[in-house]
Amino acid sequence: AVTNNAINSLQSNYIIGAVLAKNLTADNTQVNIQPISLNYDGALNAIGLWAGNFKLSAPRIMITNLSGKNINVESLIVTTNHDIGGNTFYNITEQLSLKKLDVSDNDITPVSPVNLSLTISNLSAQGVLNLLHFFQKTSSTDISNDDFHHQLLAFVSQLFTPSTTVNCNAAFTTSLGTFMLTEGMSDLNVEPNSALQDIIKKSSLQMNVRVSIPLANKLVKTYYQPLMPAMGARSSGLAPGMNLTLNQNDVELFNEQIASLMQRGKLSLATSMQIMTLSHEHLTPEQFITGLAQVKISTDTAAQITHMYSQILINEQAKISTPQNTGASQSTPAIDQWIKQGYLIKDNDDYTISITQDNGVTKINGNTLPN
Repeated sequence: AVTNNAINSLQSNYIIGAVLAKNLTADNTQVNIQPISLNYDGALNAIGLWAGNFKLSAPRIMITNLSGKNINVESLIVTTNHDIGGNTFYNITEQLSLKKLDVSDNDITPVSPVNLSLTISNLSAQGVLNLLHFFQKTSSTDISNDDFHHQLLAFVSQLFTPSTTVNCNAAFTTSLGTFMLTEGMSDLNVEPNSALQDIIKKSSLQMNVRVSIPLANKLVKTYYQPLMPAMGARSSGLAPGMNLTLNQNDVELFNEQIASLMQRGKLSLATSMQIMTLSHEHLTPEQFITGLAQVKISTDTAAQITHMYSQILINEQAKISTPQNTGASQSTPAIDQWIKQGYLIKDNDDYTISITQDNGVTKINGNTLPN
């Protein structure tokens, strides 16, 4: 509907026909999307905010490529509801569900079904309006990244009121079991000019997670465990005290990367040969850095080559650190340690964790975390 030459309400229904996109990447990635429906029904509030309902439905999305990494999504539904209470509070509800997610060469999938929801109640309607005006203003003016982030945090802090609540739920079932999460935040201590971190820190928080033992073990072994050597290496780019040296396969991989730099014009042939000679000497990271310092290359190129060398060793150390038996039913040293520390509880066929925060005190399964 249009009033005084301005749109004040809108109803729309769209259907985007089937889409087939081919040859998107070098490995011939193809995206096949069945017809998508989009629905919106909303109205402009007196203070200038839109409120209404949005729904997106996609029966199937398929991504395939020559490398065999295929993704199949079935029955994806996304819904959004925004409403305004008395021109004072702004409420948001977001939901996502899908019938099935399947990824080839993945032990966790298929995942079926998946349900996610987020509800934020009693935000400041004026704060939302101010944030939108901020985005409009900065989109047409020059502003440094630091100033933008500083001002953005200030406007985000204005969104919250003492009665704001946040609730999040996630549940999905995999081939290795289920995952469930519930999270709630309330009792926000909002004062004039409160910093966002202070608002969050002083709020009441309750989070509960339940995950099947095989799924938890697989996630830790796949995503957490390989990061352990690298986490110790990030401050300097190399793992402290790392005494590993390149094996023959590593030397070949490193020299291929050096040859690639030469082909891109970043290294001369003579310099490339010098660096390749270093790799054949099976040097520790410290010895390699010392040797590389004698080669006449730019600081940026030296840093890039040092990172390449250390990353190969980090990956090699990760292989050594990972237990050979990676069966999903076998726990990992990390999980065993968390159980001993009380940060994880074994409950029949699941692991559970409960996190609470109240008056600035955070507890995991009832154990107070040190400040």
